[in-house]
Amino acid sequence: MGGGCLPCPAGGFYQDKVGTVPNEAGDISCQICNPGTYVPLGSGNSSKSCQVCPEGTNKTRYAGFRACFCLDNYYRKDRFGKCLICPQDGVNCSGDIVQLLQGFYWHWTSSNIELYEQFKSNLQIFNDSYDREASSFNASLPMIHKCPVKENCINNASEVEGNCRKGHHGWMCTVCEDGYIKLVGFCKECSSPLMAFLDIVIYLAPLIIYLLGNYFSCYQLTSLFLVHFNIIAAAVVVTEDISDAIFVLISVLNTIFALLVAGHTIIKCLVNQMTCCHLYRAEVTSNELSRESLTFSSLSTEVVDISE
Repeated sequence: MGGGCLPCPAGGFYQDKVGTVPNEAGDISCQICNPGTYVPLGSGNSSKSCQVCPEGTNKTRYAGFRACFCLDNYYRKDRFGKCLICPQDGVNCSGDIVQLLQGFYWHWTSSNIELYEQFKSNLQIFNDSYDREASSFNASLPMIHKCPVKENCINNASEVEGNCRKGHHGWMCTVCEDGYIKLVGFCKECSSPLMAFLDIVIYLAPLIIYLLGNYFSCYQLTSLFLVHFNIIAAAVVVTEDISDAIFVLISVLNTIFALLVAGHTIIKCLVNQMTCCHLYRAEVTSNELSRESLTFSSLSTEVVDISE
Protein backbone atom coordinates (compact mmCIF):
# COMPACT_ATOMS: atom_id res chain seq x y z
CA MET A 1 0.00 0.00 0.00
CA GLY A 2 1.40 3.36 -0.96
CA GLY A 3 4.60 1.69 -2.18
CA GLY A 4 5.37 -0.15 1.07
CA CYS A 5 4.13 -2.75 3.51
CA LEU A 6 1.65 -1.86 6.24
CA PRO A 7 0.36 -3.94 9.15
CA CYS A 8 -3.04 -5.57 8.77
CA PRO A 9 -5.92 -3.39 9.96
CA ALA A 10 -8.07 -4.01 13.01
CA GLY A 11 -10.82 -6.55 12.45
CA GLY A 12 -10.75 -10.08 11.16
CA PHE A 13 -7.26 -9.99 9.62
CA TYR A 14 -3.69 -11.05 10.39
CA GLN A 15 -0.49 -11.74 8.45
CA ASP A 16 2.08 -14.38 9.32
CA LYS A 17 4.29 -13.77 6.29
CA VAL A 18 6.97 -11.14 5.85
CA GLY A 19 6.99 -8.52 3.13
CA THR A 20 3.64 -9.39 1.56
CA VAL A 21 2.15 -6.68 -0.64
CA PRO A 22 -1.39 -6.38 -2.02
CA ASN A 23 -2.22 -7.83 -5.41
CA GLU A 24 -4.20 -4.74 -6.46
CA ALA A 25 -4.23 -1.12 -5.43
CA GLY A 26 -6.61 -0.58 -2.53
CA ASP A 27 -6.61 -4.26 -1.61
CA ILE A 28 -5.10 -5.70 1.56
CA SER A 29 -2.86 -8.74 1.51
CA CYS A 30 -3.80 -10.32 4.84
CA GLN A 31 -4.96 -13.66 6.10
CA ILE A 32 -8.54 -13.83 7.36
CA CYS A 33 -9.37 -14.82 10.92
CA ASN A 34 -11.78 -17.67 11.50
CA PRO A 35 -15.49 -16.75 11.76
CA GLY A 36 -16.32 -15.16 15.09
CA THR A 37 -12.77 -13.92 15.76
CA TYR A 38 -10.93 -10.63 15.19
CA VAL A 39 -7.80 -8.66 16.08
CA PRO A 40 -8.90 -5.67 18.24
CA LEU A 41 -6.05 -3.27 17.47
CA GLY A 42 -4.79 -4.70 14.20
CA SER A 43 -1.20 -5.69 13.39
CA GLY A 44 -2.02 -9.36 13.89
CA ASN A 45 1.00 -11.51 13.02
CA SER A 46 -0.47 -14.99 13.42
CA SER A 47 -3.77 -16.78 13.73
CA LYS A 48 -3.25 -16.68 17.49
CA SER A 49 -3.71 -12.92 17.32
CA CYS A 50 -7.38 -13.47 16.46
CA GLN A 51 -9.60 -13.26 19.55
CA VAL A 52 -13.20 -14.28 20.04
CA CYS A 53 -15.55 -11.44 19.13
CA PRO A 54 -17.24 -9.71 22.09
CA GLU A 55 -20.70 -10.46 23.45
CA GLY A 56 -23.77 -9.67 21.38
CA THR A 57 -22.03 -10.42 18.08
CA ASN A 58 -22.73 -13.03 15.43
CA LYS A 59 -19.87 -15.50 15.74
CA THR A 60 -20.88 -17.49 12.67
CA ARG A 61 -19.73 -14.72 10.29
CA TYR A 62 -16.33 -13.32 9.38
CA ALA A 63 -15.54 -10.19 11.34
CA GLY A 64 -14.56 -7.95 8.46
CA PHE A 65 -13.53 -4.43 9.43
CA ARG A 66 -15.18 -4.56 12.87
CA ALA A 67 -15.48 -6.78 15.92
CA CYS A 68 -17.95 -9.05 14.09
CA PHE A 69 -21.47 -7.99 13.15
CA CYS A 70 -24.16 -7.63 15.80
CA LEU A 71 -26.87 -10.22 16.35
CA ASP A 72 -30.47 -9.34 15.54
CA ASN A 73 -32.03 -7.08 18.18
CA TYR A 74 -28.57 -5.79 19.15
CA TYR A 75 -26.73 -2.57 18.28
CA ARG A 76 -23.28 -1.17 18.93
CA LYS A 77 -21.68 2.09 19.98
CA ASP A 78 -18.13 1.06 19.12
CA ARG A 79 -17.02 -0.51 15.85
CA PHE A 80 -14.60 -2.74 17.72
CA GLY A 81 -16.58 -3.13 20.94
CA LYS A 82 -19.41 -5.32 22.16
CA CYS A 83 -22.98 -5.15 20.89
CA LEU A 84 -25.77 -4.08 23.23
CA ILE A 85 -29.31 -5.40 23.38
CA CYS A 86 -32.02 -3.04 22.16
CA PRO A 87 -32.73 -0.59 25.00
CA GLN A 88 -36.55 -0.75 25.04
CA ASP A 89 -39.70 -0.82 22.95
CA GLY A 90 -39.92 1.74 20.19
CA VAL A 91 -36.68 1.04 18.35
CA ASN A 92 -35.44 -1.51 15.86
CA CYS A 93 -31.89 -2.79 16.22
CA SER A 94 -30.43 -4.30 13.07
CA GLY A 95 -27.36 -3.78 10.91
CA ASP A 96 -25.40 -2.70 14.02
CA ILE A 97 -27.51 0.47 14.42
CA VAL A 98 -30.65 1.53 16.26
CA GLN A 99 -33.60 3.01 14.36
CA LEU A 100 -36.79 4.60 15.72
CA LEU A 101 -40.06 2.76 14.98
CA GLN A 102 -43.38 4.25 13.89
CA GLY A 103 -45.44 5.69 16.72
CA PHE A 104 -42.45 6.71 18.86
CA TYR A 105 -40.42 9.85 19.40
CA TRP A 106 -37.03 10.77 20.85
CA HIS A 107 -35.32 14.12 21.20
CA TRP A 108 -31.62 14.44 20.42
CA THR A 109 -29.30 17.31 21.20
CA SER A 110 -27.85 18.82 18.04
CA SER A 111 -24.31 17.72 18.93
CA ASN A 112 -25.21 14.13 19.80
CA ILE A 113 -27.33 13.53 16.73
CA GLU A 114 -24.55 14.82 14.50
CA LEU A 115 -22.08 12.44 16.14
CA TYR A 116 -24.44 9.48 15.83
CA GLU A 117 -25.20 10.30 12.19
CA GLN A 118 -21.47 10.19 11.46
CA PHE A 119 -21.06 6.94 13.40
CA LYS A 120 -24.06 5.36 11.64
CA SER A 121 -22.80 6.34 8.19
CA ASN A 122 -19.35 5.06 9.05
CA LEU A 123 -20.76 1.65 10.01
CA GLN A 124 -22.17 1.33 6.49
CA ILE A 125 -18.61 1.24 5.10
CA PHE A 126 -17.43 -2.35 4.86
CA ASN A 127 -13.85 -1.84 3.67
CA ASP A 128 -10.69 -0.19 4.94
CA SER A 129 -11.81 3.30 3.88
CA TYR A 130 -13.93 3.91 6.98
CA ASP A 131 -13.21 6.98 9.13
CA ARG A 132 -11.06 6.04 12.13
CA GLU A 133 -12.19 9.20 13.92
CA ALA A 134 -15.86 8.16 13.80
CA SER A 135 -15.46 4.56 14.95
CA SER A 136 -17.36 5.03 18.20
CA PHE A 137 -20.27 6.95 19.72
CA ASN A 138 -19.66 7.80 23.36
CA ALA A 139 -22.88 9.65 24.25
CA SER A 140 -26.15 8.14 25.52
CA LEU A 141 -29.21 7.44 23.42
CA PRO A 142 -32.14 9.76 24.20
CA MET A 143 -35.23 8.62 26.09
CA ILE A 144 -37.95 7.12 23.90
CA HIS A 145 -41.55 8.36 24.16
CA LYS A 146 -44.74 6.85 22.78
CA CYS A 147 -46.54 9.35 20.56
CA PRO A 148 -50.13 10.22 21.58
CA VAL A 149 -51.21 9.68 17.96
CA LYS A 150 -49.21 6.82 16.44
CA GLU A 151 -49.92 7.81 12.83
CA ASN A 152 -48.30 11.23 13.30
CA CYS A 153 -44.86 9.77 14.13
CA ILE A 154 -44.27 7.85 10.90
CA ASN A 155 -40.44 7.59 11.10
CA ASN A 156 -40.27 6.13 7.59
CA ALA A 157 -37.20 8.05 6.45
CA SER A 158 -33.54 7.31 7.03
CA GLU A 159 -33.00 10.15 9.51
CA VAL A 160 -31.85 9.10 12.96
CA GLU A 161 -34.11 11.67 14.59
CA GLY A 162 -37.23 10.27 12.92
CA ASN A 163 -39.81 12.22 10.95
CA CYS A 164 -43.40 13.33 11.41
CA ARG A 165 -46.41 12.98 9.18
CA LYS A 166 -46.95 15.77 6.65
CA GLY A 167 -48.19 18.89 8.40
CA HIS A 168 -46.80 17.89 11.83
CA HIS A 169 -43.58 18.71 13.67
CA GLY A 170 -42.23 19.47 17.13
CA TRP A 171 -42.47 17.51 20.36
CA MET A 172 -43.94 14.05 19.63
CA CYS A 173 -45.24 15.48 16.32
CA THR A 174 -48.05 17.33 18.10
CA VAL A 175 -47.49 20.79 16.58
CA CYS A 176 -49.09 21.81 13.29
CA GLU A 177 -47.03 23.44 10.58
CA ASP A 178 -48.08 26.72 8.99
CA GLY A 179 -51.11 26.21 6.77
CA TYR A 180 -52.47 23.35 8.89
CA ILE A 181 -55.08 23.25 11.65
CA LYS A 182 -55.48 20.74 14.52
CA LEU A 183 -58.55 18.50 14.18
CA VAL A 184 -59.11 15.57 16.55
CA GLY A 185 -55.38 15.00 17.08
CA PHE A 186 -54.40 15.42 13.42
CA CYS A 187 -53.13 18.45 11.54
CA LYS A 188 -55.41 18.97 8.54
CA GLU A 189 -54.40 21.26 5.72
CA CYS A 190 -56.41 24.47 5.71
CA SER A 191 -59.20 24.15 3.16
CA SER A 192 -59.32 26.03 -0.10
CA PRO A 193 -62.55 28.01 -0.76
CA LEU A 194 -63.88 25.05 -2.77
CA MET A 195 -63.10 22.54 -0.02
CA ALA A 196 -64.55 24.86 2.63
CA PHE A 197 -67.79 25.10 0.65
CA LEU A 198 -67.91 21.33 0.18
CA ASP A 199 -67.26 20.79 3.89
CA ILE A 200 -70.18 23.05 4.80
CA VAL A 201 -72.47 21.31 2.31
CA ILE A 202 -71.41 17.86 3.52
CA TYR A 203 -71.83 18.62 7.22
CA LEU A 204 -75.07 20.62 7.07
CA ALA A 205 -76.94 19.09 4.13
CA PRO A 206 -78.67 16.24 6.03
CA LEU A 207 -79.95 18.60 8.73
CA ILE A 208 -81.18 21.16 6.20
CA ILE A 209 -82.93 18.50 4.14
CA TYR A 210 -84.53 17.07 7.26
CA LEU A 211 -85.81 20.48 8.39
CA LEU A 212 -87.27 21.10 4.93
CA GLY A 213 -88.92 17.68 4.90
CA ASN A 214 -92.42 19.09 5.36
CA TYR A 215 -92.09 21.17 2.20
CA PHE A 216 -91.00 18.41 -0.19
CA SER A 217 -92.54 15.22 -1.45
CA CYS A 218 -90.92 11.85 -0.77
CA TYR A 219 -89.60 11.75 -4.33
CA GLN A 220 -88.04 15.20 -4.00
CA LEU A 221 -86.41 14.32 -0.66
CA THR A 222 -84.91 11.15 -2.11
CA SER A 223 -83.48 13.17 -5.00
CA LEU A 224 -81.93 15.66 -2.55
CA PHE A 225 -80.23 12.87 -0.58
CA LEU A 226 -78.82 11.39 -3.79
CA VAL A 227 -77.40 14.81 -4.68
CA HIS A 228 -75.85 15.00 -1.20
CA PHE A 229 -74.11 11.63 -1.64
CA ASN A 230 -72.76 12.74 -5.02
CA ILE A 231 -71.32 15.87 -3.40
CA ILE A 232 -69.56 13.70 -0.79
CA ALA A 233 -68.06 11.56 -3.55
CA ALA A 234 -66.88 14.66 -5.41
CA ALA A 235 -65.31 16.05 -2.24
CA VAL A 236 -63.34 12.85 -1.68
CA VAL A 237 -62.14 12.89 -5.30
CA VAL A 238 -60.88 16.48 -5.19
CA THR A 239 -59.22 16.03 -1.79
CA GLU A 240 -55.47 16.26 -2.34
CA ASP A 241 -54.61 13.81 0.42
CA ILE A 242 -56.94 10.83 0.01
CA SER A 243 -55.30 9.25 3.07
CA ASP A 244 -56.64 12.04 5.29
CA ALA A 245 -58.26 9.73 7.82
CA ILE A 246 -60.17 12.48 9.59
CA PHE A 247 -61.82 13.81 6.42
CA VAL A 248 -62.79 10.32 5.27
CA LEU A 249 -64.05 9.39 8.76
CA ILE A 250 -66.21 12.50 9.03
CA SER A 251 -67.56 11.91 5.52
CA VAL A 252 -68.46 8.33 6.42
CA LEU A 253 -70.13 9.35 9.68
CA ASN A 254 -71.94 12.15 7.90
CA THR A 255 -73.13 9.71 5.25
CA ILE A 256 -74.42 7.34 7.93
CA PHE A 257 -76.26 10.24 9.55
CA ALA A 258 -77.72 11.20 6.18
CA LEU A 259 -78.88 7.62 5.63
CA LEU A 260 -80.57 7.58 9.03
CA VAL A 261 -82.27 10.91 8.31
CA ALA A 262 -83.27 9.69 4.86
CA GLY A 263 -84.67 6.48 6.30
CA HIS A 264 -86.61 8.37 8.94
CA THR A 265 -87.96 10.82 6.38
CA ILE A 266 -88.97 8.11 3.92
CA ILE A 267 -90.65 6.10 6.68
CA LYS A 268 -92.49 9.26 7.72
CA CYS A 269 -93.61 9.74 4.13
CA LEU A 270 -94.79 6.15 3.88
CA VAL A 271 -96.64 6.44 7.19
CA ASN A 272 -98.28 9.64 5.97
CA GLN A 273 -99.29 7.94 2.74
CA MET A 274 -100.67 4.95 4.63
CA THR A 275 -102.55 7.31 6.93
CA CYS A 276 -103.96 9.12 3.92
CA CYS A 277 -105.01 5.80 2.42
CA HIS A 278 -106.71 4.74 5.66
CA LEU A 279 -108.49 8.09 5.92
CA TYR A 280 -109.59 7.83 2.30
CA ARG A 281 -110.88 4.31 2.81
CA ALA A 282 -112.65 5.36 5.99
CA GLU A 283 -114.27 8.26 4.14
CA VAL A 284 -115.35 5.99 1.29
CA THR A 285 -116.77 3.48 3.75
CA SER A 286 -118.59 6.25 5.59
CA ASN A 287 -120.07 7.57 2.36
CA GLU A 288 -121.20 4.09 1.35
CA LEU A 289 -122.83 3.56 4.74
CA SER A 290 -124.55 6.92 4.44
CA ARG A 291 -125.91 6.01 1.02
CA GLU A 292 -127.09 2.63 2.28
CA SER A 293 -128.75 4.33 5.25
CA LEU A 294 -130.56 6.74 2.95
CA THR A 295 -131.66 3.89 0.71
CA PHE A 296 -132.95 1.94 3.69
CA SER A 297 -134.84 5.02 4.94
CA SER A 298 -136.47 5.47 1.53
CA LEU A 299 -137.52 1.85 1.43
CA SER A 300 -138.97 2.13 4.93
CA THR A 301 -141.01 5.17 3.89
CA GLU A 302 -142.37 3.34 0.87
CA VAL A 303 -143.38 0.37 3.01
CA VAL A 304 -145.25 2.66 5.40
CA ASP A 305 -147.09 4.33 2.50
CA ILE A 306 -148.18 0.99 1.09
CA SER A 307 -149.44 -0.22 4.44
CA GLU A 308 -151.62 2.82 4.83
